[in-house]
Amino acid sequence: MSESTDHGSGENNEDQSPVVAALQAVNTEEAKSVLDSQHGLDPKAGIIIAKLDELPAIESPEVGVSPYELYAARVMPSGHVNPHRHNIGTEPYHFLSGVGEMNIGHVEGETVTWQEPQQTTAGTTFVVEAGAVHSLRNPDPNAPLDFLFASPPEHLSDNSPENPSGDRYFVQSLPPQYP
Repeated sequence: MSESTDHGSGENNEDQSPVVAALQAVNTEEAKSVLDSQHGLDPKAGIIIAKLDELPAIESPEVGVSPYELYAARVMPSGHVNPHRHNIGTEPYHFLSGVGEMNIGHVEGETVTWQEPQQTTAGTTFVVEAGAVHSLRNPDPNAPLDFLFASPPEHLSDNSPENPSGDRYFVQSLPPQYP
């Protein structure tokens, strides 16, 4: 299977930024082993997230963005990543197993306008642009969907008056593709 990169716009192209290259170089079995050792879900995102501590942070090619850290993540069978956005920095994903449904939308006033969902499979790389609302669904009722992602640490902290540097903003409405 050839690897493709999607930027959340439906256009595929080759993107060999250092961050994407680092994700694609992670050993799949080692990442799955790290996920197997985790037991709790991120309560807001609704998925298992494990930082790949043995891998160094990567300087961002984007101006004003903290170094990117690498993470393994798991969407449980029939589960999904709760829709959210980040205002600063892109967020590349690299899929390890399963077939998923990536949903990308944009906030317009009080609502999210969603694009057509895009299928992800093992080996697919998908880059979510800053400001894009994103959610990932695992339609398989029997197997988890495992993937890697890279982000500045601020992407894992909810923005609030107590945490103004957090760059994770959840949206209330789910994409219409969800049952």
